[in-house]
Amino acid sequence: MPDIEPARVAVIAVHGVGDHQPFETVKFIGDLLGSLRDEPGRTPRYIPFTETTQRISVRPVKLSLGDHSKSIDWKKPAAKTWGPMDTILQKAAAEPAGGPPVEYAAHVDHLFMEGQLAKFTQDKPEDTYEMLRLQGKRVGSTAVSPGAAALPAADVVGRVASEMQAPVDQPKVNEPGSGARNAEQLVHIYEMYWADLSRLGTGFTQIFGELYQVMFHLSSVGVNNVKAAALHFQKGPAGGAWKNFDRAQMFTATVLAWPIPILNLFLAGFVPGILAISLMRTKLSTAREFIAMEGLVAVLLTALAGYVLMRLGKFSFPHFVLPVALLPFVVCGVALWGVQNEFRLNRDAIEVVTAIVVTCFAFAGVALLIGAYEKQRPGSKKAARWIGGILTVCIGIALAAGRLTGLSANYVALGLSFNVIEICFDLIMISWLVFLVGMSWSLVAGWRAVSAANPKRCPEPDASMHFDRARRTRWSARLLLALPSMAFIIVTLAGWTGVIKMVRPFLPGQANIPAPGREASRFPSHPESNASNAPCADPVCAPMRYTPVAQIKGSPREQWAGMWVDEVMNQAGLTVLPVLLAAAFLAILITAWSIVPAVWDEVSPPRGKVGQDLARQSRALGTWLSYGFRYMHLAGAIVYIAMFVFLAIGFLTRDRTGNLTEILGVLVAGAAVGIFGFGGRLSKLALGFRPAVRVMLDVDNWLREHPLESNPTGRICARYVSVLRHILAWRDENGPYDAIVIIAHSQGTVITSDLLRFLWAEKMQAQDAGKEYDAELARLWADVPVYLFTMGCPLRQLYGLRFPYLYGYARGKDTEHEGGHKIPDLEVHLTPDPGELGVQAWYNAFRSGDYIGRNLWRADKCSYVWEPSIQGEQEQWDPPVGKPKHVSMDRTGRRVEFCIGPGAHTHYWDSTARPIGEMLDLLIKDCSKPKGALAAHNTGQRAAGTGI
Repeated sequence: MPDIEPARVAVIAVHGVGDHQPFETVKFIGDLLGSLRDEPGRTPRYIPFTETTQRISVRPVKLSLGDHSKSIDWKKPAAKTWGPMDTILQKAAAEPAGGPPVEYAAHVDHLFMEGQLAKFTQDKPEDTYEMLRLQGKRVGSTAVSPGAAALPAADVVGRVASEMQAPVDQPKVNEPGSGARNAEQLVHIYEMYWADLSRLGTGFTQIFGELYQVMFHLSSVGVNNVKAAALHFQKGPAGGAWKNFDRAQMFTATVLAWPIPILNLFLAGFVPGILAISLMRTKLSTAREFIAMEGLVAVLLTALAGYVLMRLGKFSFPHFVLPVALLPFVVCGVALWGVQNEFRLNRDAIEVVTAIVVTCFAFAGVALLIGAYEKQRPGSKKAARWIGGILTVCIGIALAAGRLTGLSANYVALGLSFNVIEICFDLIMISWLVFLVGMSWSLVAGWRAVSAANPKRCPEPDASMHFDRARRTRWSARLLLALPSMAFIIVTLAGWTGVIKMVRPFLPGQANIPAPGREASRFPSHPESNASNAPCADPVCAPMRYTPVAQIKGSPREQWAGMWVDEVMNQAGLTVLPVLLAAAFLAILITAWSIVPAVWDEVSPPRGKVGQDLARQSRALGTWLSYGFRYMHLAGAIVYIAMFVFLAIGFLTRDRTGNLTEILGVLVAGAAVGIFGFGGRLSKLALGFRPAVRVMLDVDNWLREHPLESNPTGRICARYVSVLRHILAWRDENGPYDAIVIIAHSQGTVITSDLLRFLWAEKMQAQDAGKEYDAELARLWADVPVYLFTMGCPLRQLYGLRFPYLYGYARGKDTEHEGGHKIPDLEVHLTPDPGELGVQAWYNAFRSGDYIGRNLWRADKCSYVWEPSIQGEQEQWDPPVGKPKHVSMDRTGRRVEFCIGPGAHTHYWDSTARPIGEMLDLLIKDCSKPKGALAAHNTGQRAAGTGI
């Protein structure tokens, strides 16, 4: 009998959430396949893999620019729009009402991703990707009835479908007498590693990058979510209400993204000046203060001279040398004069100049931070200039009105610094008030928008489905305003409390502040140290007094500086911090209760259970988590309500801080040490909940638009498509690969499905225009089929649920059909559709307690939705022998789904997940060149109008 030609298969392993390291995932998959054995004799199915590292050039995804894309100017300055989604919405709104309808809403996900990729330009040597490839062979067997002629290898859709429905009494392929013949099958495993491209910063800077995401960018995801819904409703009767909702959401997110953080940066810029002049007053004499001031001025002038020379670009050697050669002589001369004329120096003037110089240095750092923020949120520099201008005008008004009380304080420089900080603080409070007004506007506008989408008012096809999507969009929008704003308030208040705790002891005379109710009669209005020019040391140093620019009703005109700072923290909302912390704790408690069994399985995956015990645990865990998701709505409501009422609570409790400042100061200092001790990773602090925190950050990164030239989506897609190009170009003496199997986990499944869907749509658009799309990918659709195997896929449970119009393709109507555990038990119209990704078949595996991603196509109300595919020892499952009882499939064999039992999100390729290895092995074994099946399927998809 002639041998059946084996396929040459490339496997791409795509990791999910977690702290994955390079080369880790591909080794996991290699170990998973290498551990497979055939009975009897426990014969390995795979020859041990060898490792080869390769470095491939990374080039961006090519765009075909279809009809809809050509009408959008992606080169429009990013500062004039909120991002690609705003550009799409503006273009759609500009279409004439009487003209032919442009269904932007039908392609919103494609256009949004195109906007993320359109200006991506990174194509540099440092972008080279070092990739690990495992090389091995499968010593597989193909069952042939005795005396029968050899059959050509069928495509995997028909083969797997037929084998999984095979009679139970069919002889095992490895049993003696079965007619099996060995055939070595070439298998190469590649890794698509993307974690390094989805992080802001490294090491200690990463904690700040992750805090930035949570506090400032999550609200942008909510804005894009509302804009995507507004695109759908724009031409209908609900269009006006959704346009208003979009404006309200964007206005509120803008206040959170610009005035509030920028003013806090400005506030932080004045703190080093206060610390510097406090240390000078308490540690140095007047003459030494003068020398220190002079040195700071010299450094500042040198830096300015260097900056001017660099800006000019053309300068001679004397100009280059002059600043460094001249300044030392000037500094030494002026310092000598100061020492000899110490009695003529004005200490307050010296400290004012010092405060100005130190503040200039501090604001140089603030400018760098705003410049970095500009890359993530275009328009930040312009916003900072406007805010800085408003702050300057307010200071000028206070000066003209005679309200800069620091001019008459016992420490002039400190008093003026406190004046400026007070004005900046008042602007922050106004910004928070505007934010709460925006939240109220968004609340009302969202309610009206959803009401307008009611099927009774807005009749349209699938009106009830879109009404449900509208409500979910509103809920996500609320949550994505409440979560970052609460995080910002808690972190900011705690942070400022810690700063105050550290800075206040350095203020002059703090140790001499009298007990409450006692006068400090022995201290003059001006400290004795002014007359002696000596350091202002205890016990002769008078405490600093401060008169606020804006008097607070009922407060004394002049206060001890430390007491005034405490009062400011009260006004900032320090008294409401316990309430917000209590609300956050209650929300976390509800969330923890909802998913704690899954989290336990995350830490300690289930092992060794068989039969009914395994099935019972799987059903219980799946049901618990389903109820938990419903219960978690209460947690979101608590966070949202707490943000709505925190201002009123703060007003009622403004005089009840007690020792909260001292306690928080200690806690903040300890927390800072702990964070840096953990290596600067926010997600590491989440312990067993770390995957959930990591998913939040990865979702935000994947939907982030800026910087358009190097956003995470563009970088990840460029690397991914470069891996595909490399695999398609590979060949040896026997030829190229015959098939590609992609096995992806968690966020990796979203990255894979989004990219494949985008590439397939781009190819269809190019084909419609009579052009070829990316010749290097041509074989991907012509003669190299792709099979997708996903695990813990969050497309339906997270993306489709929370972003219903950005990910409309990921979640449609649930089917109520149940096939009685027999193929077909899934309907062929269910979304997500494998045909829209251009894949030959899509297999999805999940655990019943996976709080990130579970079933894609099975209905939630299906009676066996959480039943494990096997109930005995995992090693006993051999799919070619017969279809396990609880594996679902549609009649085309393109959708296959099964539950592997109890467990959470991160244990899909270890010893507790044997069915994953078995199914992957089955896919590899039966991959071969398709005989028209894919082409016929694609033709059907185009005829049905599902392609773009």
